[in-house]
Amino acid sequence: MAPSTVTRRSSSGITIVNLDYAPQPAPGQPIFTWSYTKDSPDQFSVWFFNTDPKASNTWVLSSSNFPTRNPNTTSGTKQGRTTVDALRGVVGTYEIALCKNNITAKSPSPSEVYSKSNPFRVHKKDFQT
Repeated sequence: MAPSTVTRRSSSGITIVNLDYAPQPAPGQPIFTWSYTKDSPDQFSVWFFNTDPKASNTWVLSSSNFPTRNPNTTSGTKQGRTTVDALRGVVGTYEIALCKNNITAKSPSPSEVYSKSNPFRVHKKDFQT
């Protein structure tokens, strides 16, 4: 899938500016770049959001405690990646969401979304077998 440029802005100062999805080798990896400001929180969580209106579980936590900044900087851009392993074989169209980092075992969805990527498609072959 070609890179997608994202223009959604966030009051948190964290904004996804680019997303590349590398489906192979499995597991597929969303590689995302975000910008941050001096007012951004120190950490955030990364979630998958299933855009299919018929999906029973639309939010899936990928990672928590993602550090926002590069060392010794107050603003700039940073790149991160995750894998589709958390989706447990559920194919679909997803967005990556950078969210407030207040995860508990009972969190079925994020309490606050800072920024979302453009959608990308996850296929069955993108998962390790």
